[in-house]
Amino acid sequence: MSLILSGESLAATPDSVRNDPWTGLTGSEILRIDDNLDFGPFTGFGAVRVLPAGARIRSNEALSAPAIHRQIWLQGAGLSLEIQGYALESQADIQKAIEAMIASLGMSDRSF
Repeated sequence: MSLILSGESLAATPDSVRNDPWTGLTGSEILRIDDNLDFGPFTGFGAVRVLPAGARIRSNEALSAPAIHRQIWLQGAGLSLEIQGYALESQADIQKAIEAMIASLGMSDRSF
């Protein structure tokens, strides 16, 4: 998982994620957009994508198999957060751990 913390407003919106060119460039598919997430003073949205085998995330090596990519964008209290994690489709335990970490922040316990 990774976390990016900023003092600036979120640049991403649910619509910008639905229509971003990255989805087409990577051959990924958006499975779900969660439009209204709340966590204390933070509100935002999330997305769940399937990344194809061979996709690259940042400077990591290409994925050996399809993966589930979970992203959350939140803002509030003068901060913005982007949280993301991914696991191969066959790594159900890691997917559950990512969801448990997100749930521990007080959001939802939705599964991939």
